Amino acid sequence: MKKILAWILTVVLTVGLLGGCVAGKTAVLFVEDTQTDQAKLIWAGFSAAAKKMGMKPVLSGLTEESSLAYTVFQIWEQDIAEHKPDVMAVVGLSDSDMYSIFLDQQEIPVVAIDPIEFSRMHEYFCVYSASDEDLSRMAAQNIIGMQLPTSGRIRLLYNKEDVIVRDTFVGMLESAGYNNFETTPLSGRVTDQSLLNNFSEDTVGIYNASDYDTDAEDLSNLILADVTAAHLASIQNDQASSILCRNEYTVGDQAARACGSALRKKDVTAVTVDPILVTKNGPDQNGIAFWLDLLN
Repeated sequence: MKKILAWILTVVLTVGLLGGCVAGKTAVLFVEDTQTDQAKLIWAGFSAAAKKMGMKPVLSGLTEESSLAYTVFQIWEQDIAEHKPDVMAVVGLSDSDMYSIFLDQQEIPVVAIDPIEFSRMHEYFCVYSASDEDLSRMAAQNIIGMQLPTSGRIRLLYNKEDVIVRDTFVGMLESAGYNNFETTPLSGRVTDQSLLNNFSEDTVGIYNASDYDTDAEDLSNLILADVTAAHLASIQNDQASSILCRNEYTVGDQAARACGSALRKKDVTAVTVDPILVTKNGPDQNGIAFWLDLLN
């Protein structure tokens, strides 16, 4: 009995010590625009995870009102002075002079979320969302898993710049023995009608919407994209069948956990978050009700 009590006490003390490293600490999430759907979803995951660890989460970035009078760096500097963060996570770090100056001025741990062309990535905890290649690969896997009839045509509409999306998608379908498919590069603004003209009743459509409008109606397809309110509405209104998207909520969650690891002075790590398939009535995170609730 004494051994059991001693073991329980050891566990309690260990948990307390681990939590004590981060409990009460302030973790700031820096974004350029707090009003974007991406920022809202990352913040939802970040704040929820930070609170569970006992940290105080703070969101810093431009709002519609502040953008009229300040730059994002001025807002960030103001929030650093006000909140005195113990750790910070920054979305979209690049190797620009301004970002370097901003980072070099701070003597606190940093977590980089989706850093772009950042030569010093090895110095920071990094959290990556799914790449375009990841999305294309998962889309092909979903289609292959459908075991479609050979009479059905598969059509990929893709941003003409996203060659890797096309090549990954085509390569996987060919390896699986599918030959009845087409790829169509898109450029410029995409309208409802231009999308509809590319699909017929026997078409299984994959639409790479990451750089285009997503208001297409009467289109039963799979959208590869960042999840936005517009994408969710297209499923809610039965205009699209599903969204294969970057899981921004989990990206935020992992960023907060990385902040905890940074505060505990653990070895620097990089994490990539898998994409997620969102459908109208999917379970847990896979249903649009979950995502709509985060954006409202």
